[in-house]
Amino acid sequence: MIGLATGAVLLATVAQAGENAAVQPNQKKTGVANAALPIMTETLEVKLGTPEFAQLRAKRLEWFNQAKYGLFIHWGICSIPAGEWNGKPVEGDPISIQKDGHIPGAEYRKLAEKFNPTKFDADAWAQCAEDAGMKYVVYIAKHMDGFAMFRSQVSPYNVYDATPWKRDPLKELQIACQKRGLILCVYYSQTIDWEDPDALENPWVSGGSDDEIVPRQHIFKKDLDKYLERKAIPQLKELLTNYGPIGMLWFDNPFGMTKERSIRLAEVVRQLQPDTLLNTRLTIVGSATYLCDVQSLGDNAGPVSIHPGAWETCATLNWCWAYRAKPTAWPWAKTADGGPLSRGAWSGYQYSDTEWKTPKTVCLTLVDIVSKGGNYLLDVGPTDKGEFPQEAQDILRKVGAWLKVNGEAIYGAGRTPFGAEFGKPMDTYVEAGRKVQISSGTDWRCTTKPGKLYIHIFKRPANGRQLVPMSTTITKAVMLGDPMAKPLNLQQTEAGWEVTLPETPDPLATVLALDVANPVVPIKSDK
Repeated sequence: MIGLATGAVLLATVAQAGENAAVQPNQKKTGVANAALPIMTETLEVKLGTPEFAQLRAKRLEWFNQAKYGLFIHWGICSIPAGEWNGKPVEGDPISIQKDGHIPGAEYRKLAEKFNPTKFDADAWAQCAEDAGMKYVVYIAKHMDGFAMFRSQVSPYNVYDATPWKRDPLKELQIACQKRGLILCVYYSQTIDWEDPDALENPWVSGGSDDEIVPRQHIFKKDLDKYLERKAIPQLKELLTNYGPIGMLWFDNPFGMTKERSIRLAEVVRQLQPDTLLNTRLTIVGSATYLCDVQSLGDNAGPVSIHPGAWETCATLNWCWAYRAKPTAWPWAKTADGGPLSRGAWSGYQYSDTEWKTPKTVCLTLVDIVSKGGNYLLDVGPTDKGEFPQEAQDILRKVGAWLKVNGEAIYGAGRTPFGAEFGKPMDTYVEAGRKVQISSGTDWRCTTKPGKLYIHIFKRPANGRQLVPMSTTITKAVMLGDPMAKPLNLQQTEAGWEVTLPETPDPLATVLALDVANPVVPIKSDK
């Protein structure tokens, strides 16, 4: 993670085939499909867009298009300093404290000797994800510090061999996810590894002393191919061999990933697990994005309107990816004026780590993303003891309770046929003052299934009637979750259909389920 906004330059042509394919609600959960995929070679480039290629990708994407909501877990030995070094806060995210704090490798590696998360419980993690209504989990197998959070025979710098804990949390999480039908995915930093002398962006081993950051031009003078063959690829093989079906390999920071290197890693994945999805942060080369299945948008950033293809936004629940023990204020921290999305929904990095997104903001962001065609990957940073912060658990479970009632309008749901509900784009700020644009409209959203519209109402109209701006006939309108399925009053006007709302709104979002004829014909407003 950490500030890579690759969405604009990656995967301009992710195939849309299968984006509407979904596991039926009563279909048994089977994890990852078993369709065979040819070995990835450059000959596949000419197959892009053919029925065979589209069918294979559609099969891989089935679970992803159904899931819509996942849990990201940023955890490692960085949770011990938790944003501080030698008693002083380190600017930046705790996940990158080694680099941001200019901590020599020899000093940072000593953290492994202290890592003993005695309260870690994989079942508790997976249960929290299930209670939250999440359908998949993305676990950090190795982040940029190079420390493997799984048992690896490739390098002793791993959670089993280098710590007194002597456990493999990924294996335990695999079992816990399997019990609950959660899809297990893994994050792997394929080029940046601050522990390895041949990996990119290692400022401690290319002409600088242990306490001196070398000039940036030296960072990339490395033998990346040597690193990939010696460490990255062997560890990827371990992950794909020892932990059951992997739903997605979530790559990051693809600096130096040429077309040839990208194909090499994709070949490894397709040989061992043909149905594992690849995200677009595998490569930074536009001509090689045909290798990937899912577009990863920028950290804490999403589209302001409907977006094509299979895509995902990853975001933080407070202001950090990894656990920070104490609130900290930075001079560059900014916010923008505007609605709830201006601070809570897309903004990422901390200036007060106790500033958690509200359940309503999380709900709005989830619905917003689904209505634009994407998935929401929401992050939690466990403590050094191995626990999810209680605040995170409480927020996630409140949204999960809403999803138990309204999940029909989220899981496997498609894009809005409208778009005016997004409002005009507006600016907000995320990490280090980086400016992104978000949707200003926050009153309502629409998700869809064949013959169905789901209107998610976040702000109740003053007259108690929700306008649905279309001429298409509504044959039935009910409040989703109403056990009596009591029909709501409908009135057709020049501006569309008005639906009389129930007296008591849901504190997160009231959802209307509308049976409609196809196709939906929107009515554009002059306002």
